[in-house]
Amino acid sequence: MSHKNYSEYEPEDQEVEDSLNDIYGEVEVCGMVFDSGRILKELDRIAFDQYISDSMQWYQCGVCDKIYRDDDAEEEAKECCQQYCDDCGKELDDSNESGFCEDCQELEDEEDEDDNTEDSES
Repeated sequence: MSHKNYSEYEPEDQEVEDSLNDIYGEVEVCGMVFDSGRILKELDRIAFDQYISDSMQWYQCGVCDKIYRDDDAEEEAKECCQQYCDDCGKELDDSNESGFCEDCQELEDEEDEDDNTEDSES
């Protein structure tokens, strides 16, 4: 089963700086105060890029473009805006509201008919 309507998201430099600022706050250098993200980017671009590859595994929904940033980002992006059959996992089209693909819906309908037949016979 392939849920492919999402992708890894490459954060922009400003997003990385903001993340570093949230974690490390401001730093003081020779009495001057700077944002930690900006300083790392300007003083050691390699370390800045390494932080991206080590710590920022972000994913984006391919339908609504929402970006997921937490530990479950890949799973959340995979499931966002996407519907799959409750029984077999087959991708559903946008008009489907039952939660089942056509094949599984037919089986559900047959089971319901069998249940109704048994109820009316008793």
